[in-house]
Amino acid sequence: MLSQIPTLVRSLRAQMLEVLESEFVVTLRAAGIPSRVILFKHVLRNSALPTLMLLGVNVSYLIGGTLVVEQVFGIKGIGSLLFTSISNRDFPVIQGIALYCALAVVIISVLIEIISGWLDPRTKGKS
Repeated sequence: MLSQIPTLVRSLRAQMLEVLESEFVVTLRAAGIPSRVILFKHVLRNSALPTLMLLGVNVSYLIGGTLVVEQVFGIKGIGSLLFTSISNRDFPVIQGIALYCALAVVIISVLIEIISGWLDPRTKGKS
């Protein structure tokens, strides 16, 4: 997870630089709003969406990668259980682990969608 932090920070920085060049930021500065308020309330909120999506994808990859890392380093966990179950052809356990991983990815995706709807109400679906 720590290896993904530089990628996320660079993505956030690039998005913030892009938003800082927007016309509404110039208008906010002309209105006399303090730079800190502009940066945290308006710029960060508008530039966090792509970084949030990237975070969701990376966490989903980490869930799948954990299964392999456990097997490679001999750590007892769900990954070793999966590979043992594959060797023994224990299909219910394999299906349960696949369901667990898929459910984790779906929950992460839903949480990312909820947070993105809170950050930018335009991304919410119409009721």
